Amino acid sequence: MLLRFNFIFFVFFLILYIESISEILIFASLWKVAVLIILLNNCSTKAIIFNSELKIIILTFSLLVLKFFFNTNMSSSLIPDLSNSIKFAVIPIILWFTYTQYDGRKLILFELLCIFSIYLIWYNVPYLINIINPVNHKDYVELYGQESLGKFGFSGIYPNTHTSSVLMAGSSCIIIYKLFIDRGIGKFVRLIYWLTLFLGIYFLYLSYVRTGWIQLIAFLIYFSFSWLAINFRKNIYRFFGGILILGVLVNYLGTSELIVRFTENRNSFNELSFDELGSGRGIIYKTALLNWANSDFVSILLGYGEEYGKEKMYEKIGMHVFAHNGFLEMLQSNGIIGLLILLTVLIYVRAILFKKTSEFQDFSKAFFLSWLVVGLFQEFTFVYFNLMFAVSISLHLLGSKEILKYK
Repeated sequence: MLLRFNFIFFVFFLILYIESISEILIFASLWKVAVLIILLNNCSTKAIIFNSELKIIILTFSLLVLKFFFNTNMSSSLIPDLSNSIKFAVIPIILWFTYTQYDGRKLILFELLCIFSIYLIWYNVPYLINIINPVNHKDYVELYGQESLGKFGFSGIYPNTHTSSVLMAGSSCIIIYKLFIDRGIGKFVRLIYWLTLFLGIYFLYLSYVRTGWIQLIAFLIYFSFSWLAINFRKNIYRFFGGILILGVLVNYLGTSELIVRFTENRNSFNELSFDELGSGRGIIYKTALLNWANSDFVSILLGYGEEYGKEKMYEKIGMHVFAHNGFLEMLQSNGIIGLLILLTVLIYVRAILFKKTSEFQDFSKAFFLSWLVVGLFQEFTFVYFNLMFAVSISLHLLGSKEILKYK
């Protein structure tokens, strides 16, 4: 079993590496489509016929995936729209596949999610110790500027530091939950998890991207209080121990360049204008919203695609960038219809997470919050993070026939 896992993740590493050095942009989409087709081929229609909650989530997300191909600039935005639709398609397909293959076996599914997170972090190690030379993301720098690669310019195997930051934070969230909830981990395995968590946080630091930190903090805040409530008397000592460690970390970061990145080198946020907030996110948000509002009626309704949105952004502020907010990006790319579909499915998912109880309810709710944070400050199209998000929902919805050791 272990040999098979290592082989699968080695092949996955090779694919990611080829994707990172390939100048053929369509390659990234083609191999993902092939994998999604294989997963679909192993899905059972019974899984959604007899589960109304799952059926509604899958159908609504699928509707959103199809919506990407219907906007007023379909011809010029075909490749970006195809890429984004694939990244969103991961959610309903993974939900369907996991419900087909792992209903009643959610602990096995969670172990697989943990293994996936470990590999995502360790994939960066060869780049850290210079066994593999980092890719020079020339096109990315030309589009978004040197700051997009981060202060340290380290993104490892991933296409940019924003992707690396989100994946390192997401993987760290999963490992933290594993370490603090699973009491059945052996000492050696626990040591591996702690080492992996340290590496994940370190790579997050090297990315010099704030989104991952906010994402991680959002998860920790929700998880800490829910975990504390499980056994207050026993966990209160660990809780304050964690606060002490966090305090030491904050004190260290307070003297580092990372804190300068967070505060944007200002003594007071009152010195910042709205346009300057979040490395210029204020003006990006405002421009994206005005571009959409000043469009024709059909574009307001259906959107005008991501690529045309970037072109309009470049005309107004000289930056060829997306909206840097998943909801605004959905609005300008897919119009009111796309945004309404997204809001509908998110409201429904939230209702299920808070209404239905399960062993993984707290984890699923905390991860849902971190997913929303990423969408709020970046976008909803980080494909491997979407995979994690889909599995977190599955863990909440799936039945369990196992003896649970998570407390």
